[in-house]
This record gives sequence, structure tokens and C-alpha cells, in this order.
Amino acid sequence: ISPTSPRTDDDIGVVIVTPSTDPEGDAVRYSYQWYRDSVEMTAWTDTTVDASATSRGQTWRVIVTPADGHGAGPTGSAEVEIGNSPPVMTSASLSPTTLSTNDTASANAAATDADGDSVSLSYAWRVDGALVGGASLEAAGFAAIVKAAAAVRAVPATGG
Repeated sequence: ISPTSPRTDDDIGVVIVTPSTDPEGDAVRYSYQWYRDSVEMTAWTDTTVDASATSRGQTWRVIVTPADGHGAGPTGSAEVEIGNSPPVMTSASLSPTTLSTNDTASANAAATDADGDSVSLSYAWRVDGALVGGASLEAAGFAAIVKAAAAVRAVPATGG
């Protein structure tokens, strides 16, 4: 199954490592039985399971059966556990984009988590290369700001 360490936001799919061959030269077709936590998922009969069907902590197993139209061959199987997906930043903005002496710059951001975990945002500013501040920056505290930048980091609220 690929990827070998899937996360909630990954589709999972079968990778045939060693294709079956038929002694008579007939074409070989494969059938797929997918199981989620040992329960057969009859809606999934193709090579891929969409990420929307998976959740963190689930174990997915696929059984692949080769057949040539006259009979089935020996099955193969593989299994993966769905891991945690990190938060994804969905937006980030700075205002104002140009600072005057008495302005306060603010960073605003939003993030989502495919696992449904709550997300914590942390903000950091760099002014002329030096790390300062939190979600906002007071321009009056600096004699002259040549260059300021904000960085926002999204992490699960549980710290993972």
C-alpha cells in the first residue's frame, strides 16, 4: 500500500510489487477487498481508497486476488495504519503592509487540521533579523525599521 506511512489527508492505494503471470498467457485481472479495522468496506473495490474515507488510528488492509477468467490465483495482502496529519495553514495576512512610525502591525492567520484536532497558532516577528514580539508589532519601539517579517506556526493544540 502506498504511501507506506499514510496520514489522514492521503489517498491510499495498491502497489503490485510482483505482477501475476498466467501459464497459458491469459490476461490477469486483479480484484481488491478493502478492510477498515477488520470490517470489509464493500464500497471500495478499486486500487485506491480516497482520503475522505480514512481517519487517524484506523488500520486499512487490502487483499488482492489475481484471476485470469478461468480461476483465481493466490492472494496477496498489505496493511497500513493511518497516522496523524499536521495542521495546514489556510490563510495568513499582515496589516498594514507598510509601517509608519506610530503604526501597529498585526498578523492574522487561520489553519485547519484534517484529523479534527484543535489548532494553536504562534506568531513571531523579525525586525532587521532580530526576533521580537507576538501577534502584533509596535513600530514606535524601533528607531527605524528597515525590514520586518512575521512567521506563523500552526501546531495541534495538544502540542503534538
